Amino acid sequence: MIRFLPGAEVARPPFFLLPILWGVWNLLWVRLEPPIEIGTWGGLLGVVAGLAVNLLFVAQGIWFRTALLLPLFLPVVYYLLWRLLVGPVNEAVGVEPVSR
Repeated sequence: MIRFLPGAEVARPPFFLLPILWGVWNLLWVRLEPPIEIGTWGGLLGVVAGLAVNLLFVAQGIWFRTALLLPLFLPVVYYLLWRLLVGPVNEAVGVEPVSR
């Protein structure tokens, strides 16, 4: 927990795991070649990450009601990031699946 003000605590998920999660998800995208576009694939990661963070907060006993918005908000953000950032980078470095 982070204390900004006396008596006010803010939950802190393990953000250092995000690059690992994104890398594994991108590897799965390239290896599995799912029949969906990369933005939708990134949106699925947002759902998984949002649910995982909620479960982590419950397990730590620091869950709060606003955390329920995370599985709804993250897929939209991740869709845009994967569509506009990860997809073009994959194409630039030549790691897009061959069948696309």
